[in-house]
Amino acid sequence: MFVLHTSNRAENLIEHLSKILEAPQQDVFAKEIFLIQSQGMERWLSQQLAEERGLWANFEYLFPAHFFNDMSNKLGLNLEQDAFSRNNLLWKFEAQLREITDPALQPIADYLKDNNNDRKRYQLAQQLAYLFDQYMFMRPDWLTAWQRDEKVELAIKSEVVDNTQLWQGALWRQLLESIDPQQTKHRGELWLEAIEFLNNKRIGGFEGLLPERISVLGINTLSPLYLGYLQALSRHIPVHFYLLNPCQEFWADTSKAVKAQLNQQAVQSVSVNQADVMPIIPSKGLIGITSICFSESG
Repeated sequence: MFVLHTSNRAENLIEHLSKILEAPQQDVFAKEIFLIQSQGMERWLSQQLAEERGLWANFEYLFPAHFFNDMSNKLGLNLEQDAFSRNNLLWKFEAQLREITDPALQPIADYLKDNNNDRKRYQLAQQLAYLFDQYMFMRPDWLTAWQRDEKVELAIKSEVVDNTQLWQGALWRQLLESIDPQQTKHRGELWLEAIEFLNNKRIGGFEGLLPERISVLGINTLSPLYLGYLQALSRHIPVHFYLLNPCQEFWADTSKAVKAQLNQQAVQSVSVNQADVMPIIPSKGLIGITSICFSESG
């Protein structure tokens, strides 16, 4: 069960949380599990709950990376692949940049022609490792398309975008050729498999392995894979998502363009008429409305 709690006042969210915590867990020694994003939120939340309840103990605050790894380890799921770690990608790309023979990579070859070639090559490899690490988690569908030597259709049409896709796709395919075929599943694919596993597992199949409930609070941004994982997890245990909403009105349906954008879960793949979007949305970001639409689709 996925429950979304929203308010434009943090105090109201704490009141909601306190009400939920009044229901005792079956195991009196079980810790309350919280998914948070900063130590500041950890301290503030502990202070607020101590004031609200008079006593606050037996809890565990987890940051996203620790939380999802902990949940997956309990279920025997692997979300990481050493071959695609950022450090390994760095040196793989650095080696690829030393010998550029593919004509599609000519823009990179031109960039590396200048002086200080060794330093530029290493710095570029660093940036590429970071970029493709983000692609694995935020745009796994792009990597799948590039692996098949296909072009990703984007709303933005320009020669620069097309050329960038050309050399990035070629670089990705070249990288896959240098990796052990037994380890070609990158992080995004492993996460998608984990989500599918959770969705297909019968309800009650993880009894005793997972906490009795999870509270998510103070999260500013979550990738679609994180949200998908929480949604799949909520089939087996209650997941309470406390969202600080900058508007006291319901604004998830204020613009058809925004809803279409969120349904696609990829800003670049949808043409959005900014004139139809409330000013609060671009000023505060899309995480709030994304979470609202996510909860509706769950």
